[in-house]
Amino acid sequence: MKENLKIAVARLYYFEDKNQNEIASELKISRSYVSKLLVEARKEKLIEFRSNNIWLMENEKERILKRHFHLDKVVIADDKSSYQQDTYPYTQQLGEKLGSLLNSILKDGDVIGVAWGKTIYDCSRYLRTDKSLKNVKVVQICGGVTQNQKRTYADEISKNFADVYKANVYAMMVPAIVESKQYKEIFFQEQCISQVVKMLDNINVAVFTVGQCSMESSLVKSGFITEKEIKTLISEGAVGEVCTRFINKDGQCVSETLDDRTMAISFQQLQRCDYRIAVILGKQRLEPLKAILHAGYANILLIDEETADVLLEEIKM
Repeated sequence: MKENLKIAVARLYYFEDKNQNEIASELKISRSYVSKLLVEARKEKLIEFRSNNIWLMENEKERILKRHFHLDKVVIADDKSSYQQDTYPYTQQLGEKLGSLLNSILKDGDVIGVAWGKTIYDCSRYLRTDKSLKNVKVVQICGGVTQNQKRTYADEISKNFADVYKANVYAMMVPAIVESKQYKEIFFQEQCISQVVKMLDNINVAVFTVGQCSMESSLVKSGFITEKEIKTLISEGAVGEVCTRFINKDGQCVSETLDDRTMAISFQQLQRCDYRIAVILGKQRLEPLKAILHAGYANILLIDEETADVLLEEIKM
Protein backbone atom coordinates (compact mmCIF):
# COMPACT_ATOMS: atom_id res chain seq x y z
CA MET A 1 0.00 0.00 0.00
CA LYS A 2 2.72 2.46 0.97
CA GLU A 3 4.77 1.69 -2.16
CA ASN A 4 1.77 2.35 -4.39
CA LEU A 5 1.10 5.58 -2.54
CA LYS A 6 4.72 6.63 -2.91
CA ILE A 7 4.58 6.05 -6.68
CA ALA A 8 1.32 7.98 -6.91
CA VAL A 9 2.79 10.93 -5.01
CA ALA A 10 5.91 10.95 -7.20
CA ARG A 11 3.83 10.79 -10.39
CA LEU A 12 1.54 13.64 -9.34
CA TYR A 13 4.40 15.84 -8.17
CA TYR A 14 6.97 15.29 -10.93
CA PHE A 15 4.87 14.43 -13.96
CA GLU A 16 1.56 16.22 -13.36
CA ASP A 17 3.18 19.27 -11.78
CA LYS A 18 0.91 19.34 -8.73
CA ASN A 19 2.07 20.93 -5.50
CA GLN A 20 2.17 19.10 -2.17
CA ASN A 21 -1.07 20.62 -0.87
CA GLU A 22 -2.95 19.52 -3.98
CA ILE A 23 -1.53 16.00 -3.72
CA ALA A 24 -2.43 15.76 -0.03
CA SER A 25 -5.99 16.80 -0.79
CA GLU A 26 -6.37 14.41 -3.73
CA LEU A 27 -4.94 11.39 -1.92
CA LYS A 28 -6.49 12.34 1.45
CA ILE A 29 -3.19 12.29 3.34
CA SER A 30 -1.31 14.99 5.24
CA ARG A 31 1.06 17.40 3.51
CA SER A 32 3.91 16.29 5.80
CA TYR A 33 3.36 12.68 4.68
CA VAL A 34 3.52 13.79 1.05
CA SER A 35 6.85 15.47 1.75
CA LYS A 36 8.17 12.34 3.50
CA LEU A 37 7.17 10.10 0.58
CA LEU A 38 8.88 12.40 -1.92
CA VAL A 39 12.11 12.26 0.09
CA GLU A 40 11.91 8.45 0.20
CA ALA A 41 11.24 8.33 -3.55
CA ARG A 42 14.44 10.27 -4.23
CA LYS A 43 16.51 8.20 -1.79
CA GLU A 44 15.25 4.95 -3.29
CA LYS A 45 15.93 6.34 -6.78
CA LEU A 46 12.34 6.00 -7.92
CA ILE A 47 13.06 9.46 -9.26
CA GLU A 48 16.48 10.40 -10.65
CA PHE A 49 17.58 13.80 -11.93
CA ARG A 50 19.86 14.14 -14.94
CA SER A 51 21.40 17.26 -16.44
CA ASN A 52 23.80 18.10 -19.25
CA ASN A 53 25.18 20.95 -17.14
CA ILE A 54 28.08 19.65 -15.05
CA TRP A 55 27.48 22.34 -12.40
CA LEU A 56 24.08 20.83 -11.60
CA MET A 57 25.50 17.32 -11.10
CA GLU A 58 27.00 16.48 -7.72
CA ASN A 59 27.24 13.31 -5.66
CA GLU A 60 27.83 12.95 -1.93
CA LYS A 61 31.60 12.47 -2.22
CA GLU A 62 31.90 15.60 -4.33
CA ARG A 63 29.77 17.58 -1.87
CA ILE A 64 31.93 16.54 1.10
CA LEU A 65 35.19 17.50 -0.62
CA LYS A 66 33.75 20.77 -1.88
CA ARG A 67 32.57 21.82 1.58
CA HIS A 68 35.70 20.67 3.41
CA PHE A 69 38.17 22.46 1.13
CA HIS A 70 35.91 25.46 0.35
CA LEU A 71 35.91 24.77 -3.39
CA ASP A 72 33.46 26.00 -6.01
CA LYS A 73 33.21 22.62 -7.71
CA VAL A 74 34.53 19.06 -7.35
CA VAL A 75 34.24 16.50 -10.14
CA ILE A 76 35.20 12.88 -9.50
CA ALA A 77 35.94 10.64 -12.49
CA ASP A 78 35.44 6.88 -12.36
CA ASP A 79 36.89 4.35 -14.78
CA LYS A 80 33.67 3.01 -16.29
CA SER A 81 33.99 4.66 -19.70
CA SER A 82 37.76 4.55 -20.17
CA TYR A 83 39.57 2.98 -23.09
CA GLN A 84 41.47 -0.20 -22.27
CA GLN A 85 44.55 0.94 -24.14
CA ASP A 86 45.09 3.89 -21.79
CA THR A 87 47.87 3.53 -19.22
CA TYR A 88 45.57 4.86 -16.50
CA PRO A 89 41.93 3.79 -16.34
CA TYR A 90 40.57 7.26 -15.51
CA THR A 91 42.15 9.13 -18.41
CA GLN A 92 39.22 9.33 -20.81
CA GLN A 93 36.65 10.41 -18.26
CA LEU A 94 39.01 12.98 -16.73
CA GLY A 95 39.43 14.50 -20.17
CA GLU A 96 35.73 14.40 -20.98
CA LYS A 97 34.79 15.98 -17.65
CA LEU A 98 37.46 18.66 -18.08
CA GLY A 99 35.91 19.39 -21.47
CA SER A 100 32.45 19.66 -19.90
CA LEU A 101 33.77 22.09 -17.29
CA LEU A 102 35.50 24.25 -19.88
CA ASN A 103 32.46 24.21 -22.19
CA SER A 104 30.30 25.44 -19.31
CA ILE A 105 32.50 28.41 -18.44
CA LEU A 106 34.37 29.56 -21.54
CA LYS A 107 33.21 32.66 -23.40
CA ASP A 108 34.52 34.94 -26.14
CA GLY A 109 37.84 36.58 -25.32
CA ASP A 110 38.82 34.20 -22.51
CA VAL A 111 42.48 33.43 -21.86
CA ILE A 112 43.23 29.81 -20.90
CA GLY A 113 46.48 29.12 -19.07
CA VAL A 114 47.77 25.53 -19.35
CA ALA A 115 50.60 23.79 -17.53
CA TRP A 116 52.50 20.84 -18.97
CA GLY A 117 52.61 17.20 -17.88
CA LYS A 118 51.26 13.83 -18.99
CA THR A 119 48.01 14.16 -17.01
CA ILE A 120 47.09 17.45 -18.71
CA TYR A 121 48.17 16.08 -22.08
CA ASP A 122 46.05 12.94 -21.72
CA CYS A 123 43.04 15.09 -20.77
CA SER A 124 43.61 17.41 -23.72
CA ARG A 125 43.18 14.49 -26.14
CA TYR A 126 39.53 14.12 -25.10
CA LEU A 127 38.45 17.77 -25.23
CA ARG A 128 35.46 18.42 -27.48
CA THR A 129 33.13 21.38 -27.95
CA ASP A 130 30.21 22.47 -30.07
CA LYS A 131 30.54 26.08 -28.91
CA SER A 132 31.60 28.73 -31.39
CA LEU A 133 34.02 30.96 -29.51
CA LYS A 134 35.88 34.04 -30.71
CA ASN A 135 39.21 35.52 -29.71
CA VAL A 136 40.14 32.79 -27.23
CA LYS A 137 43.82 32.54 -26.30
CA VAL A 138 45.84 29.64 -24.89
CA VAL A 139 48.91 30.52 -22.85
CA GLN A 140 51.61 28.12 -21.67
CA ILE A 141 52.14 29.02 -18.00
CA CYS A 142 55.42 27.19 -17.33
CA GLY A 143 58.78 27.21 -19.10
CA GLY A 144 59.71 24.10 -21.03
CA VAL A 145 61.69 21.00 -20.15
CA THR A 146 64.17 19.49 -22.60
CA GLN A 147 66.40 16.40 -22.64
CA ASN A 148 63.82 14.72 -20.47
CA GLN A 149 63.43 10.99 -19.95
CA LYS A 150 59.76 11.63 -19.17
CA ARG A 151 57.95 13.69 -21.82
CA THR A 152 56.00 16.71 -20.61
CA TYR A 153 54.07 17.34 -23.88
CA ALA A 154 54.11 21.14 -23.50
CA ASP A 155 53.76 21.89 -27.23
CA GLU A 156 51.12 19.22 -27.83
CA ILE A 157 48.97 20.40 -24.90
CA SER A 158 48.78 23.98 -26.12
CA LYS A 159 48.04 22.81 -29.65
CA ASN A 160 45.28 20.42 -28.51
CA PHE A 161 43.54 23.14 -26.50
CA ALA A 162 43.93 25.64 -29.35
CA ASP A 163 42.59 23.23 -31.98
CA VAL A 164 39.44 22.53 -29.97
CA TYR A 165 38.65 26.14 -29.06
CA LYS A 166 39.98 27.74 -32.28
CA ALA A 167 42.41 29.74 -30.16
CA ASN A 168 45.70 31.54 -30.68
CA VAL A 169 48.65 30.00 -28.82
CA TYR A 170 51.18 31.88 -26.73
CA ALA A 171 54.02 29.47 -26.01
CA MET A 172 56.55 30.17 -23.28
CA MET A 173 59.66 29.23 -25.23
CA VAL A 174 62.06 29.41 -22.29
CA PRO A 175 63.64 26.87 -19.91
CA ALA A 176 61.62 25.93 -16.84
CA ILE A 177 64.42 27.12 -14.55
CA VAL A 178 67.41 29.32 -15.47
CA GLU A 179 70.78 29.74 -13.79
CA SER A 180 70.10 33.02 -12.02
CA LYS A 181 67.52 35.70 -11.32
CA GLN A 182 69.45 38.01 -13.63
CA TYR A 183 69.13 35.52 -16.52
CA LYS A 184 65.40 35.35 -15.88
CA GLU A 185 65.10 39.13 -16.12
CA ILE A 186 67.05 39.13 -19.38
CA PHE A 187 64.83 36.39 -20.84
CA PHE A 188 61.69 38.26 -19.85
CA GLN A 189 62.89 41.40 -21.62
CA GLU A 190 63.01 39.62 -24.99
CA GLN A 191 60.12 40.88 -27.08
CA CYS A 192 58.64 37.49 -28.04
CA ILE A 193 58.85 36.28 -24.43
CA SER A 194 57.68 39.48 -22.79
CA GLN A 195 54.49 39.27 -24.86
CA VAL A 196 53.74 35.87 -23.30
CA VAL A 197 54.71 37.05 -19.81
CA LYS A 198 52.23 39.94 -20.08
CA MET A 199 49.52 37.45 -21.03
CA LEU A 200 49.95 35.72 -17.65
CA ASP A 201 48.18 38.66 -16.01
CA ASN A 202 45.19 38.22 -18.33
CA ILE A 203 44.54 34.51 -17.73
CA ASN A 204 41.10 33.88 -16.27
CA VAL A 205 40.96 30.07 -16.68
CA ALA A 206 43.95 28.03 -15.50
CA VAL A 207 44.37 24.27 -15.94
CA PHE A 208 47.21 22.63 -14.00
CA THR A 209 48.26 19.63 -11.96
CA VAL A 210 50.76 18.91 -9.19
CA GLY A 211 53.99 16.94 -9.17
CA GLN A 212 55.97 15.02 -6.60
CA CYS A 213 59.11 16.24 -4.92
CA SER A 214 61.28 13.23 -5.67
CA MET A 215 64.03 11.88 -7.88
CA GLU A 216 61.31 10.99 -10.40
CA SER A 217 60.39 14.64 -10.95
CA SER A 218 60.58 15.80 -14.56
CA LEU A 219 62.66 18.74 -13.38
CA VAL A 220 65.24 16.34 -11.91
CA LYS A 221 65.19 14.06 -14.95
CA SER A 222 65.82 17.09 -17.16
CA GLY A 223 68.75 18.36 -15.12
CA PHE A 224 67.09 21.61 -14.01
CA ILE A 225 67.21 20.37 -10.41
CA THR A 226 70.15 18.28 -9.22
CA GLU A 227 69.75 15.26 -6.95
CA LYS A 228 71.48 17.24 -4.21
CA GLU A 229 69.02 20.13 -4.64
CA ILE A 230 65.97 17.86 -4.53
CA LYS A 231 67.24 16.26 -1.33
CA THR A 232 67.72 19.72 0.16
CA LEU A 233 64.20 20.74 -0.89
CA ILE A 234 62.78 17.62 0.76
CA SER A 235 64.74 18.28 3.96
CA GLU A 236 63.33 21.83 3.98
CA GLY A 237 59.78 20.52 3.85
CA ALA A 238 58.95 20.38 0.14
CA VAL A 239 56.07 17.99 -0.61
CA GLY A 240 55.72 18.65 -4.34
CA GLU A 241 55.50 21.26 -7.06
CA VAL A 242 52.79 23.18 -8.83
CA CYS A 243 53.53 25.03 -12.09
CA THR A 244 57.21 24.06 -11.52
CA ARG A 245 57.31 25.87 -8.15
CA PHE A 246 58.17 23.73 -5.12
CA ILE A 247 55.85 24.03 -2.12
CA ASN A 248 55.58 22.80 1.47
CA LYS A 249 52.51 21.24 3.11
CA ASP A 250 50.96 24.71 3.52
CA GLY A 251 51.43 25.52 -0.16
CA GLN A 252 54.17 28.05 0.53
CA CYS A 253 57.35 28.48 -1.50
CA VAL A 254 60.19 26.35 -0.08
CA SER A 255 63.17 28.06 -1.70
CA GLU A 256 62.99 31.74 -2.68
CA THR A 257 66.32 31.45 -4.49
CA LEU A 258 64.97 28.67 -6.69
CA ASP A 259 61.66 30.46 -7.08
CA ASP A 260 63.46 33.55 -8.39
CA ARG A 261 64.97 31.39 -11.15
CA THR A 262 61.69 29.71 -12.12
CA MET A 263 60.06 30.73 -15.40
CA ALA A 264 56.38 30.28 -14.68
CA ILE A 265 53.19 31.93 -13.58
CA SER A 266 53.40 33.24 -10.01
CA PHE A 267 51.09 32.06 -7.24
CA GLN A 268 49.64 35.58 -7.06
CA GLN A 269 48.79 35.50 -10.78
CA LEU A 270 47.33 32.02 -10.43
CA GLN A 271 45.09 33.02 -7.53
CA ARG A 272 43.70 35.96 -9.52
CA CYS A 273 42.26 33.59 -12.14
CA ASP A 274 38.48 33.22 -11.97
CA TYR A 275 38.65 29.48 -12.59
CA ARG A 276 41.62 27.49 -11.27
CA ILE A 277 41.18 23.87 -12.29
CA ALA A 278 43.47 21.32 -10.64
CA VAL A 279 43.48 18.00 -12.49
CA ILE A 280 44.72 15.18 -10.27
CA LEU A 281 45.43 11.57 -11.21
CA GLY A 282 47.07 9.18 -8.77
CA LYS A 283 47.44 8.71 -5.01
CA GLN A 284 51.15 9.58 -5.22
CA ARG A 285 50.08 13.21 -5.68
CA LEU A 286 48.05 13.37 -2.50
CA GLU A 287 50.47 15.47 -0.43
CA PRO A 288 50.99 18.28 -2.98
CA LEU A 289 47.25 18.15 -3.71
CA LYS A 290 46.41 18.79 -0.05
CA ALA A 291 48.96 21.62 -0.02
CA ILE A 292 47.39 23.50 -2.94
CA LEU A 293 43.90 22.97 -1.54
CA HIS A 294 44.87 24.41 1.84
CA ALA A 295 46.61 27.35 0.12
CA GLY A 296 43.62 28.07 -2.14
CA TYR A 297 45.49 27.73 -5.43
CA ALA A 298 42.59 25.73 -6.90
CA ASN A 299 38.89 26.47 -6.70
CA ILE A 300 37.84 23.58 -8.95
CA LEU A 301 39.08 20.03 -8.41
CA LEU A 302 38.93 17.32 -11.05
CA ILE A 303 40.13 14.05 -9.52
CA ASP A 304 40.06 10.29 -10.06
CA GLU A 305 37.81 8.28 -7.75
CA GLU A 306 40.59 6.21 -6.18
CA THR A 307 42.53 9.29 -5.05
CA ALA A 308 39.31 11.02 -3.98
CA ASP A 309 38.47 8.05 -1.73
CA VAL A 310 41.85 8.26 -0.01
CA LEU A 311 41.36 11.99 0.52
CA LEU A 312 37.90 11.36 1.96
CA GLU A 313 39.28 8.78 4.37
CA GLU A 314 41.81 11.30 5.65
CA ILE A 315 39.06 13.85 6.22
CA LYS A 316 37.13 11.35 8.35
CA MET A 317 40.15 10.51 10.53
